[in-house]
Amino acid sequence: MEELGHEDHEKLELSDSTLAALKDFYSERERREQRFEELKAAAERDDPEVIWSMEMFIEDWNASQFWYTEDTAIKLAKELLRGATSETSIAVISAPSVLVQLKNLVRMEDLPKGKPNICLLEYDERFNIFPEFVHYNFKRPFELNKQMKGQYDRILCDPPFLSTDCQTKVAMTVRWLSRRLGDEEVSASKPRIIVCTGGRMKEMVHKLYPGIWTTTFEPRHAKDRLSNDFRCYANFHSKQWSYRTNLRENGINRRRVSFMLHMRHLAFLTVLSLVELFPRAFAHGHDDPGNGGMGGGGAPVAHSTPLASDIASANMTSSQSSPESYFAFPEFGGLILAHIVLMTIAWFFLLPIGVMLSIAQSRLALVVQLSFLAIHSIALSLGTIYTYNTPQLYENNSHNKVGWIVTWVVVAQCVTGIIKLAASITQGEDTVTEEQVAFLPMTTQALEQHRQAQQDAPDPYRYSRDSGHFTASEPSRSQSVSSTATFTQEEQQKPYEYDADHDDDIDQHYSKKRGLLGNPKVERLASSFTAMLSKRTMRGINTVHNVIDRTILLMGFVAFVTGAAVYGGVFRGNSIFNGLAHIIKGGIFFWYGLLTLGRWMGCFVEFGWAWNVRPPVGVVGSGKAAIPSAEFVESFVIFLYGSTNVFLEHLAAWGQAWSAQDLEHVSITIMFFGGGLCGMLIESTRIRDLLNTVVLTLPAGPGHGSQSTKEKLTPPKTYGLSMNPVPALIILLLGLMMSSHYQSSIVSTMVHKQWGTLFVGFALARGVTYILTYIAPPSSYLPSRPPSEIISSFCLISGGIIFMASNRDTVAAMEHYGLHAMFPFTVTMGFTAFLMAWVIIVLTVKGWAVRRKLSSAMFHHVEAA
Repeated sequence: MEELGHEDHEKLELSDSTLAALKDFYSERERREQRFEELKAAAERDDPEVIWSMEMFIEDWNASQFWYTEDTAIKLAKELLRGATSETSIAVISAPSVLVQLKNLVRMEDLPKGKPNICLLEYDERFNIFPEFVHYNFKRPFELNKQMKGQYDRILCDPPFLSTDCQTKVAMTVRWLSRRLGDEEVSASKPRIIVCTGGRMKEMVHKLYPGIWTTTFEPRHAKDRLSNDFRCYANFHSKQWSYRTNLRENGINRRRVSFMLHMRHLAFLTVLSLVELFPRAFAHGHDDPGNGGMGGGGAPVAHSTPLASDIASANMTSSQSSPESYFAFPEFGGLILAHIVLMTIAWFFLLPIGVMLSIAQSRLALVVQLSFLAIHSIALSLGTIYTYNTPQLYENNSHNKVGWIVTWVVVAQCVTGIIKLAASITQGEDTVTEEQVAFLPMTTQALEQHRQAQQDAPDPYRYSRDSGHFTASEPSRSQSVSSTATFTQEEQQKPYEYDADHDDDIDQHYSKKRGLLGNPKVERLASSFTAMLSKRTMRGINTVHNVIDRTILLMGFVAFVTGAAVYGGVFRGNSIFNGLAHIIKGGIFFWYGLLTLGRWMGCFVEFGWAWNVRPPVGVVGSGKAAIPSAEFVESFVIFLYGSTNVFLEHLAAWGQAWSAQDLEHVSITIMFFGGGLCGMLIESTRIRDLLNTVVLTLPAGPGHGSQSTKEKLTPPKTYGLSMNPVPALIILLLGLMMSSHYQSSIVSTMVHKQWGTLFVGFALARGVTYILTYIAPPSSYLPSRPPSEIISSFCLISGGIIFMASNRDTVAAMEHYGLHAMFPFTVTMGFTAFLMAWVIIVLTVKGWAVRRKLSSAMFHHVEAA
């Protein structure tokens, strides 16, 4: 069989000219490789006879490599060398052709003051033949030797790409390398900065490098391969160039300059307040890089330079200084500022009012919640636009995820609120809910019936339905009920009288209400919608709505904290452990302070937490009567922290040897574990019963059944109120320990001492509260409001905030910006006082809403009659 393709096929051959060209190509490549090896050997032995050239390095256009002409490179090199001494340090970033001419000039020219120190920051590993080579990736602008920080007097950079991301990160490297003014006598003048980049980046350059101007010098590239308009920018005069005087050439817009100056100052103050107060993350202890436990501090940071004072914050992690951050990013500052302000208005002012109105079952709640959702949506849109227009300076950050989760939760809150409103329209008039029971007045007759029922109880010492946290005899309990029963009729009717004095307003309100909610079309629509929902579905919707109401503020706190951390560019790498420790621990004390303030105002009065006589089962129901005491909850939280954190204090240095600081932190957690357990045992009335066994089981004597003996076996009045000093004692000891805990800087030590002293203040104030209640135990269901608890809440709230602000990153930022420890202290004191006033207003709104609802129910009852 004949082979395929056997027919006449011409043999493929290259033409003589092509073969010659191919041969020349390979010869040239071999020659270059040989020449490159010779240059490499010469560089290694520092041969003074070699004249360096860029011919041996082929440009890689994919890597945006375009060499300068020899003339351009020489002129730039001369400017870097002019006036240099042996103590001068020169850095060349992404411009190897300038380095080549620097080496030639240093060898050939007479430098009477000595040769300067030179380095090349370059990504291309081919240039590692030069001893001056330092590998550099602009995407990670601070992955350099720490010893290079702040050591360079003259810097030339040519960012490889004309993008905002590249330009910004290279500028951060320039700032990091620049010698700080005043560091040494040789730095009496500002560092010389030369930036060579595209003309269309002029506005960006002038924002990134304050004090820099567009020059008349125009860099040229070999064989004019780069067609872009290329410019040279510098912050110093030279014989080689002069400044372009046109404002537009220097990226200056008069109105924009004025606006940005005002916005920058306002943003700076806002960020310092929010980021310091809703901290960037915190813990206490040493500043060891691997220690994620209780330790704040940080090494002192050099003073800022005149270059890019708004680029990058400060020394934030153990491996890098001044990391890139949105706080330092100069573009679109108005967008992020508006985002922060609107989110603060929505979450700090509107949402708490909406939550209180919702808990009070007020129909005004939906109006406030929809207003909150509108402002939140606008702020979210601004944040999204800002994120789209700025480089990714914090990859895989949690704030984006948390923000979207919270947004959908807020939407769910509004949707369930609308459904509940539709159901209330269908069902008719307002009804009194369990949430409002604590605000209802109890008649004398009802109290007397309850007292009589309790007198018939078989157990004279403890009730079968007692919660287990207050053991009191029938006389002591009935005495409390009787004292409550002595309220005047006027006092009992206050909720109703509140609106009875405003009959005209009520009539006007309900006439308007009929016009809106009484609209037949609205009622038919609501009725048809709710008819599709089963009772089980409505119960589920109510449950979801109530859960959101009681957790949304905590979600907002998490969103604010993560946003502050991302905006400040902190908690990267192992620093996340230090940050989380401070946020969680400081946040617990912050919310504990708000809880303490709520107790003073009368929240949780039905649990007996408001320094009042705890209402019995017959008044508040078995569910609320089973809630443990506030001191038991405090002790349990302390115990839980101690039992879990024992295993977490070494997490950041897992697998490494335990340090003395690790053992210090573990000892603190053991104190919490033991103290919390002790506090819970003290709160147990079963334990108290067993401790009283000896007295209660004494042998019967001649006077055993006498009236005086029975009276002396009656439990003291103090049994009706929990007075457990153990939680306060634990916090007192924590404050004393942290006030004297060694830190690696003075600022860190002072900040730790501040929140430690505030915790001591809380413990002392709580001790005063116990003394007052021991001398005169509460005899009413109403909150007694001991004045010392105001001080307790103030110390906890402010102490928690400063605790969060005592982390390593925030302390380093304070040192970087020259802020003393008194700054966060004074700002926190003012913020705490304002916050407490706002909380009082918010809870007052809830009381007003409940009374308004009660009066509306009474109005319709009378109207129906």
